[in-house]
Amino acid sequence: MPVKLIKDKKLANNFKVLRQPLLFWLFGLVAYSIVALVLQSLTTISSKQFNANSIEYIQFKDDDDDGNPTPTLVNLKEKRPTIFYCTTNDQNGFGETKAIFKSVLPDYDWVPVMFNKGWEPSKFRDQMPREGRNNKWDFFVMPLMESCNGMVLKWVLDDFQGNIVYTSGENWGERIVKMDHKFVIGPVAESDRTMTLTYMQMVWYHKFRPRYLVENQSDNAKDGALPAPEALLAEPTKRPRGKPYSEKEFLIYAASNCVGFREQAFLDLSSIGNAHYGGKCKGPNTKDWTNRTKAKNGVSLRNWWENVNFYSNYRFCLVMEHGREEPYLTEKILMAFLGGCVPVYYGSKKVLDIFHPSAFVYYDVENPSQALDRIRTLETNPKAYEEILNFPILSNGKQTVAEYFSFSDNIGGGKLKERIRKKLRLDLYDFVKQTSTNQTR
Repeated sequence: MPVKLIKDKKLANNFKVLRQPLLFWLFGLVAYSIVALVLQSLTTISSKQFNANSIEYIQFKDDDDDGNPTPTLVNLKEKRPTIFYCTTNDQNGFGETKAIFKSVLPDYDWVPVMFNKGWEPSKFRDQMPREGRNNKWDFFVMPLMESCNGMVLKWVLDDFQGNIVYTSGENWGERIVKMDHKFVIGPVAESDRTMTLTYMQMVWYHKFRPRYLVENQSDNAKDGALPAPEALLAEPTKRPRGKPYSEKEFLIYAASNCVGFREQAFLDLSSIGNAHYGGKCKGPNTKDWTNRTKAKNGVSLRNWWENVNFYSNYRFCLVMEHGREEPYLTEKILMAFLGGCVPVYYGSKKVLDIFHPSAFVYYDVENPSQALDRIRTLETNPKAYEEILNFPILSNGKQTVAEYFSFSDNIGGGKLKERIRKKLRLDLYDFVKQTSTNQTR
């Protein structure tokens, strides 16, 4: 009996010794299984994201002899083309995007997707098909470098049937394309799934065109003439001139991002005349501050468009981009033109395709002597300065309007509008209102 007890105690001790590694082994096995399930889930989500973000190339029967596919008829009595979005923030070019898309896609409704507290995604998911929404021709529009909340993204990845379109006024699009997102509209290189649209074009249509439209009281043109706002850009006699030459100061530099080459350019230009600065940037810190004067303009990031009025007080406006990146082109040179001064510009060479090269001064920061000599000559020769103002703002008048500014049918025949629609594959659909057995437009 004592011997048996000793054996039982040995077994118990052996079990105690083995129990701890056994538990660790079991725990590891469970943990491994959990990790495997998570990875499988992530792989599934990644696959769904790839499919949801991909532009769908729909195959059609070719009923014609010309090799072109016959567009699919979409009955607007049953289906409602929709643009979904998840942001209330109009920054980063989204306000401009909405204005342009509402003109380019007038047959589309705009529906916010914002799952706030108390809003059930399942109800939204079921409601959309009942309303004739969430179809292959629909779009989810999202600003670059921004995101929706998790519930919205889940709906997009799991249920959205259309195409995601990223837009921006900043030059971030190439990063998104490389990250496998499939459609970008903004300052990006042109491809089958990207479209070049600069912030300058966006802000003209959204912010400045309505301003000049109100002033001129007309958005219609007869006998091939341009609407009043576009005539301002294309016709030399309509170009803004600001105050009379003798009432203008030499130059204004209004910037809050103090980039080195812009600061140096301002310093070099101050050697020609009394140069004003309107923002926090005022050139490099040197002992000599001669000809650098602070100007009060009442303009900030909250009302930056008001610089147009401020620029009317100057003969030259230093309006450089923060770098030379193709095809990055912002509102800076446009505001200088609209203010009536002569832009002194550095940035994308695309500017030469849009704006008349003799209407402004291109300032090469690596070799500025030519620009400085030209400005020095113009500053001492009022007649030569006025001749610059006699050039049109745009490089090729109506042709440039049609190529870069025709977001609606009444501007340049809607050429740019049709390019955007085709880029979005809307030539594959024919939206009709079916009122009877016959289908009518």
